[in-house]
Amino acid sequence: KINGNRIQPRGAKFLGEALRNNDTLHELHISKNLLGAEGAMSLSASLEVNRGLHSLEMADNYIGALGWLAIGRMLKMKKAFFQHLGYNKFVLDDNKIVEPSIICLCEMMMNSQIDELSMNNNDFGAVGTTVLAEFIKKNKNLKSLSLKNNFLQWKEGVKIAKALELNNTLRKITLDNNNIGGPGGTALGTALETNRSLRIVSVDRNSIDDIGIIPIIEALKTNMIVRKLSIKDNMIGDEATEVMGYMLKVNTGLQELNLDENNIEDKAATGLVEGLKVNSSLKVLHLDKNYIGDLGAIAISEAIAVNFSLSLLYLRNVHIADKGALAIGKALESNQTLSRVYLMKDRVSDNALRMLTSKRISEQLIASLPLFSLYA
Repeated sequence: KINGNRIQPRGAKFLGEALRNNDTLHELHISKNLLGAEGAMSLSASLEVNRGLHSLEMADNYIGALGWLAIGRMLKMKKAFFQHLGYNKFVLDDNKIVEPSIICLCEMMMNSQIDELSMNNNDFGAVGTTVLAEFIKKNKNLKSLSLKNNFLQWKEGVKIAKALELNNTLRKITLDNNNIGGPGGTALGTALETNRSLRIVSVDRNSIDDIGIIPIIEALKTNMIVRKLSIKDNMIGDEATEVMGYMLKVNTGLQELNLDENNIEDKAATGLVEGLKVNSSLKVLHLDKNYIGDLGAIAISEAIAVNFSLSLLYLRNVHIADKGALAIGKALESNQTLSRVYLMKDRVSDNALRMLTSKRISEQLIASLPLFSLYA
């Protein structure tokens, strides 16, 4: 790992010469340097003959469009590069990859052995996204793809989602911090109806409202393959949370659900937790930074009392006070599966805190089974 060392093109040339005949180094982390186009070219020329490297991270190196175009052209002429290298991880974050560059990169990676690709913080544009979507459709090896913060709008989101309908190898897709909106969410829901390879789906901060959220949730009524769904900081309404409750009643595959920062209020929380009463697969539920108060907490406590699959529950930065906290504490007395509930104590009185650390709760705390955590 030689990240953040201000390595410039001349240094990259020396490093490349050393790598030409090295067959013992398997991972190279060279992010946050100053390689530029010239340095990237020097490295790629040497790695063409290297037989040992399997993981390359070169994020944030000011390579830019011209640099990637040059690398892409060179690698396209030498097709054996990725075939004989057998790369399994390629990190290209923060490299100003734009439309012409992504076209070359996708062409060179099409038949590669890469199974983890990270291209966060770039700007592909409409044409680049179309090429990337074709890559997703046809690539047979990629297992994880991260496209955070790439200025993807709803049209680009639809393209990526439609590609996922035809992909049967990708297990993790991360589209956080884009703007795919309702149409992108709807298209993703359609993809999840048929896709049976994705295990982890993350679309945090994408301005998705109920129009886009509901199709995603509806798809999980029949899709039992997705293990983790994160839709943090979107625009989930009462209707979507009610549908989510119905989904949790029938879904037997989902293990982690992140609903942080979605303005969920007591009424919506009540509809959601109805599904928790009968769900037998969900292990982790995130509800931080919502508007859940005592009424919502009481509904949650009723679900906790009869749910025996949930092991972690996050309720930080919500509006739960004494009544809600005490109700959850009471429910934990009969639940031996929920190992920790994360709450904030700023709304809970000292008297209620003393009650929460007495009787059965304190005995379990002493026995190193912390069933209630109150964080300042």
